This record gives sequence, C-alpha cells and structure tokens, in this order.
Amino acid sequence: MKIESELSALEEAECIATKERRRAEKAKARARKYHKVKFFERRKIERRLCQVRRELASEPTNELRKIEAALLEDLDYIKYFPKDRKYISLFFDDPNDKKSIRRRGKYRALALEAAAEARAQPNTIGPSSDDNVDNDSEEEEASQSAVTTLLPGKDSEKQQTDDFFFVPSSL
Repeated sequence: MKIESELSALEEAECIATKERRRAEKAKARARKYHKVKFFERRKIERRLCQVRRELASEPTNELRKIEAALLEDLDYIKYFPKDRKYISLFFDDPNDKKSIRRRGKYRALALEAAAEARAQPNTIGPSSDDNVDNDSEEEEASQSAVTTLLPGKDSEKQQTDDFFFVPSSL
C-alpha cells in the first residue's frame, strides 16, 4: 500500500515535470518564431511614442496624453504577451476578423495584468533606490581620481593614475 502510493506520487510528479518541460519547449519555440514580428512592432510603437512625446513637449493636450497611454499599453502588450501562446499582431491585415480581435483583447488583458504585476514587484536584480543615495558621491570621487590623464601645461607635477593602463611616471 505504502509503496504503491509512493509509486503513484512519483508517476504523477514525472507527468507534471514532462508537461512543464513541453510547455517550456513550446514557449521557447514560439519566442524564436515571433521574435522578429514583435521586434518590428515594438520599433513602430517606440517611434510613434517619440513623435507623440515631442508633440506633447511643444503643445500638451489631453488627446496626445491618451495616445501616449495607449502606445505604452501597446508596448506592454508586446513585452508581456503570454510566451506559450500564438502571438496576435497589433498591426494585422484584416480589421474585421472578429476572432482575432476577441483573442487579442483577451491576451491584451493578460499582458497588461502581467505588466502591472511586474511593476508592483520590487526590482530584485539591481540595487534598490535607497542604496543609490549615498553611492553617487563615492562613484564621482573614484572616477575623478582614477581616470584622468596628465595635461601638458596644467599642473604638470600632478599625475593621476588609470586603473586599467599602466602609465610610467617618466611621461
């Protein structure tokens, strides 16, 4: 009895692992397949966003702010689209295709939800904003003392070193 339950638990765990591996392989294949499409769509959106921001800088209007918000949502759609699903393009040919419109709306909601979750989580990769407060002055001092060269005519006795290249003192 005990051995049979352990065996069934192991088989179930193996089945789950196999499904997860297949899902990951499928997501990787789709990422390769749609990378180019997503790249070009992202570039189009980014160019349009730059145009809108330039127009906003010269003459801010509510209409431009709405367009900017919509473009930012489009960027989130591209970035956070579900990896294991067939990508539905933002710029598809047939605007009357009800099925594509419905699926894109569903995936847009999923992508925007994932974007909101990503923004809500603290950045675990880089340093937090609290850590950067005191480091700015230390970094400036280190860069000023380590990376300048000897300028002829100005303080010729004052030689500063470079951490990467060795500069002999006779120069």
